[in-house]
Amino acid sequence: MAGENHTGAARRGTAKLHGKALTLAIIKAMQPGDELADPEHPGLRVRCKAVGTGKQQVFFYRYRNSAGALRQVEVGVLGPMPLALIRSRWQELKDSVRNGTDPREELKAAKAKAVTKQRAAKVKQLTVGDVVEQYLAESVEPSRKAKGADETRRLLAQLIRFASWVADQKARNTAAWQRRRGKLPKDLEDVADLPAVEFNLQRAHELLLAFGSGAPRSGGMVRQELRAAWDHAIGSGRLPGPNPFAKQGKKDKLGGAALVANSKRERVLSKEEAGLLLRWMAEPRTYSRTVRDALELVLRTGLRSGEVCEIHSRELERRDGVLWLNIPGGRMKGKADHSVPLVGRAEQIVLARMPDQAGYLFPDKTGKAPLKQKVLGVEVYCCSGRSKAKAYEARRVCPVADWAPHDLRRTARTLLAELGCPYEVGESILAHTLPGVAGIYNRARFEEAKIEWLTKLGEELDRLTASKAPLALVEATA
Repeated sequence: MAGENHTGAARRGTAKLHGKALTLAIIKAMQPGDELADPEHPGLRVRCKAVGTGKQQVFFYRYRNSAGALRQVEVGVLGPMPLALIRSRWQELKDSVRNGTDPREELKAAKAKAVTKQRAAKVKQLTVGDVVEQYLAESVEPSRKAKGADETRRLLAQLIRFASWVADQKARNTAAWQRRRGKLPKDLEDVADLPAVEFNLQRAHELLLAFGSGAPRSGGMVRQELRAAWDHAIGSGRLPGPNPFAKQGKKDKLGGAALVANSKRERVLSKEEAGLLLRWMAEPRTYSRTVRDALELVLRTGLRSGEVCEIHSRELERRDGVLWLNIPGGRMKGKADHSVPLVGRAEQIVLARMPDQAGYLFPDKTGKAPLKQKVLGVEVYCCSGRSKAKAYEARRVCPVADWAPHDLRRTARTLLAELGCPYEVGESILAHTLPGVAGIYNRARFEEAKIEWLTKLGEELDRLTASKAPLALVEATA
């Protein structure tokens, strides 16, 4: 037994073998916790470790580097390496120490190099589609409302598979294809499966140019999302920086022209236009009743059109004689709960639309889901005089030109200001966060003030609607 072959074997951890060569038999007889030095190979030691129900003998080399510091490096494990090979490796390590090399530092450098190589391989395997999907799943979808997140996903998916999208549009001879056919290069390729490190500035520029050729606004939006996706990949350590698509200088030239400065709408209906629109909407052959009611509620409450379309009967509550709409934070752009008093004509519209059973006040055709916000914009466009759709040929053309549903919210805020509504109350009505310190410390709900000023807004709109100004209806041309 080992106890008969070397001194002190009865106690675990003995590190020196007296008068004996370290044989294979002695090594195999070691028990977990034993440690022996090889007298014929200075610095070479073996330690027995418990592994599961068995044991393992690990050899390591202890030495002093050129600075005199005591170091230790593993040589090998008996079994995978025969004893002769372990001692041969020890000789190599000993020679390197004699020549001024530190084996432990060499091992650390080799491991670091292997890790770097492995990371580089992973980066090379990371595709453009992977970068986009990680950005959507980790950044966009957790932080944006479902509608905005879905639109971002649609835009990016279309961009990275733009060649396939174009081929599909061409096969179906769609209006989108007809609009873009003369502007698209012939050598388009999908980039979804392209290694992300190979998707360079030139390829991105050419792809964005093609993508935005017939839809410049979409091109500008998808460019911003692509840049953000690369920022996310770099920030999470999946791609090396810097971002190749980072904006250079004041003007953004990636993918062609920058987003036009006037893309941010500032249209506000005048008082005369607001009254004219309300009177016109009440006439036959204009908007459907659902669209008319939704648009009028936007104007009378200052709500966003999407917030109006999704009103549910469970959000309505009468308090102290006033009908309140309590919108949960999940439906609001700012993620905070918002309450709006429904007074005058706004209350009449809501009560007239209340379903017999709990449900949406503006349901879609199925009756199970809310009306999509885009339906409002479609009807406004189709009665603008610009639409060629046969389904709207019988509709009258709206006498108020160049406006969109969201402009009604801006008009409501402007009318409130003109009526003398205090700034804080007006911003609260629109569910805007007050800027600066006021936004942090002013937590007032302004409930009484909301009732007062939305009542005044409603009365002003009623006065404008009742105006005797002529209603100039323009018939749609064939």
